[in-house]
Amino acid sequence: MIEEIRIKTSVEDDMLTGNLEVTVLAEHESAQGRFLWAYTADREGAEADRIFPVPVERQIQFCMQIRDVRLWNAETVYLYDLILEIRDKENNVLERTAKKIAFYRSRLENGAYLVNGKEILLRPVLLREDSEAFWKACKLSFCNAVVAPDTCGCGRCKEHCLEYGLYMLTWEEWKQISECRGLKLCVMENMPGPEKNPDFELNVVQQGVLIENKCIFQNVSDYTIECIVCKEENGGRQVRICSMEADIPPGSSRYIEYPFEPLEEAGKYIYRVRLIRKRDTAWGSQGDSAAEGEAVIMNFFGI
Repeated sequence: MIEEIRIKTSVEDDMLTGNLEVTVLAEHESAQGRFLWAYTADREGAEADRIFPVPVERQIQFCMQIRDVRLWNAETVYLYDLILEIRDKENNVLERTAKKIAFYRSRLENGAYLVNGKEILLRPVLLREDSEAFWKACKLSFCNAVVAPDTCGCGRCKEHCLEYGLYMLTWEEWKQISECRGLKLCVMENMPGPEKNPDFELNVVQQGVLIENKCIFQNVSDYTIECIVCKEENGGRQVRICSMEADIPPGSSRYIEYPFEPLEEAGKYIYRVRLIRKRDTAWGSQGDSAAEGEAVIMNFFGI
C-alpha cells in the first residue's frame, strides 16, 4: 500500500534538536478504514517521537522532532529508525516499513567540507556501484567519503552511505573541494588494500602503549584495548593477555600502562595491541580489530 517515502532531516541551531519531515505516497483506493501510524526509535530501541494515527490518503505529510538528538558522522555512525505501519480499525498491522535515518549538518565553506561544524579530512573514492562488496571495501580501505557522478541515482546510495559511515559528495561539491585542497579521487580498482588505520596511531613499548586519536569525532572509549604478549621462541607461546579501557577524546593522545606484572623470563617477545570493536557495524563485527600496533622487544633481565 505504501508506494514511496520521502524523508528530509535537519538539525536546529542548538545542535540538540532534530527535525524530520516525511511525505508518504500510498495506494488508497481500497484504504477506507485504514490508518497510518508512525514513530521513531533510537539505536537502543527506545521510542523518540510518535504521531497520531491519520487516515490513509494518496499523499500524507507530517513532521516529527527528536530532543537531545544523537548526531551522525562517519566515525560514530548513529542511526534512528522511522517505523511506518498501516493498520485497520481494530489496530491490526497490515503493513510495516522501517527506514534508517540520521541527523547531521554538512556544508562547504571556502573549499572545506564541514560536518556538524567541524572540518573533515576527506579520503574519497569514486562511487562506481551500489553493492555490499563496494561499501565494505570502502570502509576496509579506510575511505570515509564517496563522490557520486551526476548520473547516479542517489536515493538508495545515500542510505547505504549513512549505514556504512561514508560522507556522500556530489560531483560539483567535489570539484570545489579538490580545487581548493588539492585532493585526489581514488577509484576502486586503484584503492590500496587494508593498511594501518589513519585515524589511530598505536606506539607499543614494553610497559604500555601510546595511543594517538586522530579522529574528529570518535573517542577511543568506543573500543576495547587488547594487549597480547607472545614469546618469539617456541612457536609464539602466549604469556600475557589483558583488556583495557581508556577515555581518549578526538585529537588527543594518552599513554596506557599494561595492568600485568613484568615478564619473568629473558628473551625476545612480540607485543601486539589492538583496538577491538565493542558493537557490530555494517562493515565489521563486534570483536573485530579496528586498529593495531606491534613491537618486538628484547627482555634482557628476567625478574
